[in-house]
Amino acid sequence: MSRNNPSRHSILVTSNINAANDANRLSELCRQLEIRGYRLFQAPSRKVALDFLGNAAHPAGILLLVAEPTGENEAAQLAALDELRQVAPSIPLFLLFRQLRIEQLSSQLLDEVQGCFNLAAGPARFIAERIDSDLREWRAPAGPRRLRDYAPPVPRTPVSARYNGRARLDLAPAKQWRIGSG
Repeated sequence: MSRNNPSRHSILVTSNINAANDANRLSELCRQLEIRGYRLFQAPSRKVALDFLGNAAHPAGILLLVAEPTGENEAAQLAALDELRQVAPSIPLFLLFRQLRIEQLSSQLLDEVQGCFNLAAGPARFIAERIDSDLREWRAPAGPRRLRDYAPPVPRTPVSARYNGRARLDLAPAKQWRIGSG
């Protein structure tokens, strides 16, 4: 990954957990984003990411690999998001999970991020395609002006009707990895 100075077409990749188990999937996602023309800066911890953003860096987006949001650690996840939001309030933030269970995500968590993606759900190229599409829309002149204007909506239909827990590659794969795209 490039460690060059960031530009508006760069993405900050960071984690608040030990990501050794996800290194292959994350590296494939990063490779797919580089193919689409993004330069990636990898911050090994959230503290390094905050320092990076505090030095007037303004990447196109932030990818944050997080642990599963459970009752015990969701407060810590929200605190991590709040820290990133305070330093970079206008930069789109994407959460990456090992396994995504929509019913575990609170509406407060969903309101703070651009999108959530499951690294284990399917090919990394589909996730990269959705992130690229969202960032292009974000940069468009008629795009949203504030992050909250573009936050994915909270699911209103029962979880079982929206997502069955398995990747269904036969049904519009580019849309199924983003919460709120239904």
